[in-house]
Amino acid sequence: MNQVITMISSLLDNSGPIEEVEAIGIATFGPLDLEKGTIVNTSHSPKGFISLREPLEDTFGRPVLLLNDATAATLGEYFFGAGQRHANLVYLTLSTGIGAGILVDGHLLLGKDGNAGEVGHMTVDPAERLSCGCGKKGHWEAYCSGQNLPNFAKLIVEDLSSSSKLGRFSNSSLFGTSEALTSEIICREARNKDELAQKIIDEVGKLNTIALANIINIYDPSLVTIGGAVCLKNPDLILPPILKEIDNHLANRRPEIITTPLGDDASLLGALAAALKLYQIQPT
Repeated sequence: MNQVITMISSLLDNSGPIEEVEAIGIATFGPLDLEKGTIVNTSHSPKGFISLREPLEDTFGRPVLLLNDATAATLGEYFFGAGQRHANLVYLTLSTGIGAGILVDGHLLLGKDGNAGEVGHMTVDPAERLSCGCGKKGHWEAYCSGQNLPNFAKLIVEDLSSSSKLGRFSNSSLFGTSEALTSEIICREARNKDELAQKIIDEVGKLNTIALANIINIYDPSLVTIGGAVCLKNPDLILPPILKEIDNHLANRRPEIITTPLGDDASLLGALAAALKLYQIQPT
């Protein structure tokens, strides 16, 4: 928190006195406890939680509005991006983790603790072969997030090997690299027409499509925008499989599905919208 306080103080030094600030908006990873203003169940603190609202309000004397980063990005999209004039909107982030923000009939869904959009923790593999960062197994995030994609790749290779189908991929550059396998390498080699890397991306596409179809069938949005580093850096690999196959899984009418035009700024703009009270966040 000291670093955050220092950054805000630096911004104030260059922009004006704290008296001119109406509020502070924060978009952060979760899970959250909105009532207490904290990140909970996190490995980033020895206490298991990180207090955000209290130290900032104590330091700057201004109200602090806290949102999950994907939820905030939905507000950013709604007020500043492609989501304008859409009362039913989903923002999906495919990044280090996976999450979503959801607007239904103009109402931003928060949930009892602020974690209504933790869609990355829906189960997409009932065999529960991979573990998620939350400790549970079979979650979407354990397979298709930027952090965990290499684990899914290794599982795919194991499956191919056990079914004697790995031979056709023996010349893959993924076997010849001295670098630790990363999502960036997999996407790069898929773009270079490496067959094994393309197979991995195909399998990722299948799970992304099924999971997004679940979200659409539940919330019935008119627009889905997709952001996060995995998608924004690889839209040519991530979006086409979804657009091609999602109709096979939809009960609801298909919405428009696009990459966010806001790039990396969607969450930042959503935090701004919350601070400016463009959307009134309902207290828990």
